[in-house]
Amino acid sequence: MEDAQKSIQDKIKEQSGMLGQRLALLISLLNITDEQKGQLVKSLENMNSAELVEFYEILESKYLEAAGSEAKENFAKSLVSIKEDYDKKQKASFDKTMNALNDLEKKLQG
Repeated sequence: MEDAQKSIQDKIKEQSGMLGQRLALLISLLNITDEQKGQLVKSLENMNSAELVEFYEILESKYLEAAGSEAKENFAKSLVSIKEDYDKKQKASFDKTMNALNDLEKKLQG
Protein backbone atom coordinates (compact mmCIF):
# COMPACT_ATOMS: atom_id res chain seq x y z
CA MET A 1 0.00 0.00 0.00
CA GLU A 2 2.82 2.38 0.88
CA ASP A 3 4.56 1.60 -2.42
CA ALA A 4 1.41 2.47 -4.37
CA GLN A 5 1.00 5.71 -2.42
CA LYS A 6 4.66 6.61 -2.98
CA SER A 7 4.28 5.85 -6.69
CA ILE A 8 1.26 8.15 -6.90
CA GLN A 9 3.16 10.90 -5.06
CA ASP A 10 6.10 10.50 -7.41
CA LYS A 11 3.81 10.81 -10.44
CA ILE A 12 2.19 13.92 -8.99
CA LYS A 13 5.62 15.46 -8.37
CA GLU A 14 6.72 14.57 -11.89
CA GLN A 15 3.58 16.06 -13.45
CA SER A 16 3.88 19.16 -11.29
CA GLY A 17 7.48 19.59 -12.39
CA MET A 18 6.50 19.27 -16.04
CA LEU A 19 3.69 21.79 -15.58
CA GLY A 20 6.12 24.17 -13.88
CA GLN A 21 8.57 23.85 -16.77
CA ARG A 22 5.85 24.50 -19.32
CA LEU A 23 4.59 27.51 -17.39
CA ALA A 24 8.11 28.85 -17.11
CA LEU A 25 8.61 28.51 -20.85
CA LEU A 26 5.34 30.22 -21.74
CA ILE A 27 5.95 33.03 -19.25
CA SER A 28 9.45 33.55 -20.65
CA LEU A 29 7.92 33.95 -24.13
CA LEU A 30 5.45 36.63 -23.03
CA ASN A 31 5.99 40.09 -24.45
CA ILE A 32 6.15 41.77 -21.03
CA THR A 33 8.95 43.16 -18.89
CA ASP A 34 11.05 40.95 -16.62
CA GLU A 35 9.53 42.74 -13.64
CA GLN A 36 6.02 41.84 -14.83
CA LYS A 37 7.12 38.26 -15.39
CA GLY A 38 8.45 38.13 -11.82
CA GLN A 39 5.17 39.46 -10.47
CA LEU A 40 3.30 36.87 -12.49
CA VAL A 41 5.45 34.08 -11.10
CA LYS A 42 4.84 35.35 -7.55
CA SER A 43 1.09 35.28 -8.15
CA LEU A 44 1.36 31.64 -9.23
CA GLU A 45 2.57 30.74 -5.74
CA ASN A 46 -0.93 31.47 -4.41
CA MET A 47 -2.70 29.19 -6.89
CA ASN A 48 -3.75 25.63 -6.23
CA SER A 49 -3.11 22.80 -8.69
CA ALA A 50 -6.39 23.17 -10.55
CA GLU A 51 -5.88 26.93 -10.95
CA LEU A 52 -2.33 26.39 -12.21
CA VAL A 53 -3.54 23.91 -14.82
CA GLU A 54 -6.32 26.27 -15.91
CA PHE A 55 -3.89 29.21 -16.09
CA TYR A 56 -1.47 27.10 -18.13
CA GLU A 57 -4.20 26.07 -20.57
CA ILE A 58 -5.31 29.68 -21.06
CA LEU A 59 -1.73 30.88 -21.50
CA GLU A 60 -0.96 28.10 -23.96
CA SER A 61 -4.08 28.75 -26.04
CA LYS A 62 -3.32 32.48 -26.22
CA TYR A 63 0.28 31.74 -27.21
CA LEU A 64 -0.82 29.35 -29.96
CA GLU A 65 -3.42 31.84 -31.14
CA ALA A 66 -0.79 34.58 -31.35
CA ALA A 67 1.68 32.28 -33.08
CA GLY A 68 -0.99 31.32 -35.59
CA SER A 69 -1.84 34.93 -36.39
CA GLU A 70 1.86 35.73 -36.79
CA ALA A 71 2.21 32.87 -39.26
CA LYS A 72 -0.81 34.19 -41.17
CA GLU A 73 0.74 37.67 -41.28
CA ASN A 74 4.05 36.28 -42.54
CA PHE A 75 2.22 34.25 -45.19
CA ALA A 76 0.25 37.32 -46.31
CA LYS A 77 3.47 39.36 -46.52
CA SER A 78 5.06 36.61 -48.60
CA LEU A 79 2.11 36.59 -50.97
CA VAL A 80 2.31 40.38 -51.38
CA SER A 81 6.04 40.14 -52.06
CA ILE A 82 5.51 37.37 -54.63
CA LYS A 83 2.79 39.40 -56.36
CA GLU A 84 4.99 42.52 -56.48
CA ASP A 85 7.86 40.51 -57.94
CA TYR A 86 5.52 38.93 -60.50
CA ASP A 87 4.11 42.34 -61.48
CA LYS A 88 7.63 43.75 -61.99
CA LYS A 89 8.65 40.81 -64.16
CA GLN A 90 5.41 40.95 -66.13
CA LYS A 91 5.88 44.69 -66.78
CA ALA A 92 9.49 44.14 -67.85
CA SER A 93 8.38 41.37 -70.21
CA PHE A 94 5.57 43.54 -71.60
CA ASP A 95 7.95 46.49 -72.10
CA LYS A 96 10.48 44.25 -73.87
CA THR A 97 7.78 42.83 -76.14
CA MET A 98 6.42 46.29 -76.96
CA ASN A 99 9.90 47.57 -77.78
CA ALA A 100 10.47 44.58 -80.08
CA LEU A 101 7.14 45.20 -81.80
CA ASN A 102 7.92 48.92 -82.20
CA ASP A 103 11.31 48.06 -83.71
CA LEU A 104 9.66 45.60 -86.09
CA GLU A 105 7.05 48.18 -87.07
CA LYS A 106 9.77 50.76 -87.81
CA LYS A 107 11.62 48.23 -89.98
CA LEU A 108 8.48 47.40 -91.91
CA GLN A 109 7.69 51.10 -92.50
CA GLY A 110 11.16 52.17 -93.30
